[in-house]
Amino acid sequence: MLTKEKAMYQTWLVIEGLSNAERELISQDLLEEIKGSMEYDENIKIDFSIPLEKQKLDSKTWKMLDKVIKSAEQNGFEKKNKKLEKAKESNSSNISKQNVNVKDSEELEKIKLENIALSKELERFRDESKELLMQYKEAYEKALEENEKVKKDCDALIQTLKTIPAFVRKIFLRDEKVKLLISGK
Repeated sequence: MLTKEKAMYQTWLVIEGLSNAERELISQDLLEEIKGSMEYDENIKIDFSIPLEKQKLDSKTWKMLDKVIKSAEQNGFEKKNKKLEKAKESNSSNISKQNVNVKDSEELEKIKLENIALSKELERFRDESKELLMQYKEAYEKALEENEKVKKDCDALIQTLKTIPAFVRKIFLRDEKVKLLISGK
């Protein structure tokens, strides 16, 4: 976990990697806030050849980057989906619109099929887990019954051993297990 100041520095490094056009969309107040509260750390580096999602960014940095993105969106940045919608609207050809719709519907159908397969798999796992739980419960109850039976047998054996006179027990029953059984340990 980085301190807030070092997370701000990490955020600043990400912002420095943006193009000038992208940087201009971020509000100056936010940029000044980040600059004013950051603390330089030579150990913090950003590798722009690797996507940000795969780098080890601090959670505070992600929160600050979320603020940066929101600021850029307010200043005119458009998400990929919005750009795609504008491209669809500007294209007057019905054929291209149908192709996009066909692709979208094919992708939706594929997602629906994947969801159905996943729900069936989940249902199968749910059934298997219920069955395993019932088997575990039965085995546990059986073990408890066996334990009670062994306990009763031990109690009966202890009572039988106690009826044997002490001097006979000392002569014939020298085994440690018998001593432990009689002592109840």
